[in-house]
Amino acid sequence: MKCEAFQTENALDDRSVHAEIFAVFSSDADAREHWYAEAEKKVARALEIAPRHVVYWFNKACLASLRQDVKACVDALEQWRDCKPDASSAELDNDPDFDNVRDTPEFQEFRKKLADNK
Repeated sequence: MKCEAFQTENALDDRSVHAEIFAVFSSDADAREHWYAEAEKKVARALEIAPRHVVYWFNKACLASLRQDVKACVDALEQWRDCKPDASSAELDNDPDFDNVRDTPEFQEFRKKLADNK
């Protein structure tokens, strides 16, 4: 199946999903956890509509990292890479959302699999 790098008729708007996921609403841990849960629901819904959409998988990985869930982060990144064979380590290295998992063995192992590291 070809990856969906464009907006489908019924898919959520990339910009609104991205803005909601990465906006900072509160420094309160309970509020932040609630926001993460809501953002994850929206990303899950977006992936139901467009299951091979590169941006949605990347956003799912970012959310998992923000929650410090290394396995879920790497699993989402594997899906992202499947949709984007030319995915590069620079895309990960330049995104502060991966700071929570960047130094883990699992993340580093995944990073080695990217096209620019082979």
